[in-house]
Amino acid sequence: MVFNVAGNKYRIITIIQYQAALVIVQHALTHEEYSRGGWK
Repeated sequence: MVFNVAGNKYRIITIIQYQAALVIVQHALTHEEYSRGGWK
């Protein structure tokens, strides 16, 4: 799941485990870093 933060200036990429009520943040990136795709 990807969340846009601060008016689409930043993106937070997460894994959500609903049964365990757990959110794991994998990456916190600027919009530019996200667009380059190096995080994939």
